[in-house]
Amino acid sequence: MSKRKSKTRGRPRLTRASQAERDVETFLASQQTDDAAEYASRGRVFKPLTDQQLAEKWVSTFRDMADAPDDQALRALETDLRSEFRLRNIEPPHGQIKSEMDRFVAHLSSRFEKLERDDPDRVTEMNEEMEQDIADLKARMKRSN
Repeated sequence: MSKRKSKTRGRPRLTRASQAERDVETFLASQQTDDAAEYASRGRVFKPLTDQQLAEKWVSTFRDMADAPDDQALRALETDLRSEFRLRNIEPPHGQIKSEMDRFVAHLSSRFEKLERDDPDRVTEMNEEMEQDIADLKARMKRSN
């Protein structure tokens, strides 16, 4: 009787939770790549800025966004600035916006909790959409291998 070699030999098995976390991380990384490609296709308006100017613009924009978390124009601007950082292979100065990030995340959490209370069917729908987006991404990745 021959023994079959396991594809996971030598690697720890992933729990369902850790696989879900990896899937979400992969999805978010793919989304950031898509955002950067879309930003680049529009001409990289922030390319002329120095790294320091880019950092200052991003910090200022994130602070404004934390004060107006529902402002879609500010969110789009922050996404473009973050995309420019990504295209330069540098990280935004997250350490400079800790309190603003905390406020922004608290706002998002509060809105999500309200949505869970007021419209649980919408939350279920959102989860299903996210699961489908992740499944679609995995299928695209599998086809490209």
